[in-house]
This record gives sequence, C-alpha cells and structure tokens, in this order.
Amino acid sequence: MEKFFGGVQVNAKDIFRKLKGMAWDLFHLRCIEMHMAERNCEPSFTYLHSFCSADRGILDIVKLNPIIRMAFYNGNSIVLHEKNIFNTCTHIDVSGILAPYADKRLEMCMKTDYRELSKRFEKDVLSIMNAEN
Repeated sequence: MEKFFGGVQVNAKDIFRKLKGMAWDLFHLRCIEMHMAERNCEPSFTYLHSFCSADRGILDIVKLNPIIRMAFYNGNSIVLHEKNIFNTCTHIDVSGILAPYADKRLEMCMKTDYRELSKRFEKDVLSIMNAEN
C-alpha cells in the first residue's frame, strides 16, 4: 500500500493531481465490475474484462482483496471479494445493523453533490497543508 499512497504527503508537489490519479485508478477498478454486469445480459456470451497495469501500487491494492466469485443476473453483478464486512466482523450482526438504513443510504447517494463534496475536501486538504507550513 505504501507504493500506492506513498506519493501523497502533506507537502507533496501536485498533491491534487496525484489524488485525482489515485481516485481514477480506484474508480476504474470498480467500473470494470459494473461494465461486466452491463455486458453480460445475454446468456450466449460471457465477456470478461481485465485490468493491466505496470503500477506496482495499484497492483498491491488489487491483491489486498481479490475477487473470488462473480455472478451476473438481469444486468446486475454480484461480486464476492475474499474479504467483506460479513466475514471480517463475525462478532456482530452486520445485516441487522445495515438493513434498517438501506433506503436512507441510497437516498443520500442519490442526492449528494459529489463535485461540491470534492471541492470541499480539496479546500480542507489545502487548509491542513497551510497550517503545517
């Protein structure tokens, strides 16, 4: 993980360019799953997308929690990673905690202005960097 996150230091030059690049890499990985779900609606063909990178940092991130199984049904994908909240937090009833708030989480995802949220985070990072100088 150090290879992936190592370039992001408080006084790093072009910190926002680096953060946006990292965000793009992580977003792209997530989109591969969604695009596979969209393309695998026909039962006669199965499309398997792949990801190739010489960036050791992103490869380390991918290896942290590999996909062990995928299923496609009615344009949706079901992705099972090696680690998830259910097999990591076995001492608590995760489903019981999350289920009552599912609608609220979906509502918040739909109404959040992610561009504005990103701008606020950039402003916060800049203020932290300026405070340490």
